[in-house]
Amino acid sequence: GRLSEAEATLKEALARTRGLGSVLGSRASGTLGTFYGIVGRPFAALLLSRHALAIDVAREDWAVVVLHHANLAAIYSQLGLDEALRATIAAADDALAELPPEQRPASAAYLLWPRVEACLGRHDLEGARTHLIHIREAYAEPDEIRVKVAVLELEADMARRDGRHAEALAFLDEGLVLPGLSLSNKLDLLLHRIHCLEDQERWADAKDVGLAALDLLQHAATHDVLAEQSIAVGAALAACFEHGEGRPNLARRAYDLAAGAVLERIRQLEACVRDLPELANGTKEDAAWLTELRQSFHAQQAKLLERVATLLEEARAAGLSPLHREDPDDHFVRICAWCGSALTRRGHWIPVAHFVPSHEGIRITHTICGPCSRRLDG
Repeated sequence: GRLSEAEATLKEALARTRGLGSVLGSRASGTLGTFYGIVGRPFAALLLSRHALAIDVAREDWAVVVLHHANLAAIYSQLGLDEALRATIAAADDALAELPPEQRPASAAYLLWPRVEACLGRHDLEGARTHLIHIREAYAEPDEIRVKVAVLELEADMARRDGRHAEALAFLDEGLVLPGLSLSNKLDLLLHRIHCLEDQERWADAKDVGLAALDLLQHAATHDVLAEQSIAVGAALAACFEHGEGRPNLARRAYDLAAGAVLERIRQLEACVRDLPELANGTKEDAAWLTELRQSFHAQQAKLLERVATLLEEARAAGLSPLHREDPDDHFVRICAWCGSALTRRGHWIPVAHFVPSHEGIRITHTICGPCSRRLDG
């Protein structure tokens, strides 16, 4: 759990092997990429995994190539890039075909998780169920907490999609009592539980779970590795809170967390481009997926702002919530929920798409800028 020390050690290994183009260079890039994938920094993970992949394709080390493709597929799935996920699985199958038959089963096991995600993405439940059986066989006695949680989440997701909600909740409850559960794992399990309860329209129960998740997120707001969970959980909680009493304030808190996490993602993306020399040798394809990721995050931000504006307008009309505080607060980034502008430290409102935070641990508060306030009052 000493993530900062682990990252520093892996970055030193990458620096020492940078440019060698050897098995050591591949191992350093690939291992650091895997680390970033685990802790929720997908851009750096993608970049380094692609760099390691290029080295090992040139070396024709097909077993390692399959592993790189599996890592890439997991990140594409996390980011919702279904087309890239399917293309990566196809490339991994080509690499598998290059291996001697006796080596293929071990390498093919790395692709079981991405294959399930790909099947779920195209609503192929039978295919997902088949791959899940193989995962159960391969990980009959998992000794790593992250693997245990992932298996239980897949079991719960399959049960939920089959309408077996009681079984899905039982799988999630089993995961929530595992010893050594990380904050990231716990948030994932709670998010699955919220969705399962919402499917049954058990809004009060979903709200209770949501409050527990919201408390976890607020205590971990400065952890950039939780940005992905903050986006997913924050948006889910906000939707959940819209069905109950006190919804403007609770939903607004959740949206604030989600929007802050989106900005954290943008900051991570820009830092990845700035800090990793591997991008200097990037291809047009690298530039294309970076652009696609930027656009996807700005789209997420716009969607969040649209929902926040609706909530705040209702509160504003009812006189329930102040929308434009004059007192300066250096701990928050203020976003106008109507026009999507961010307030800079110098007092200027700029489009949020042009706003790149300079530090991690971003905290957001949604408000209304002067021009929008005057326009609405008019």
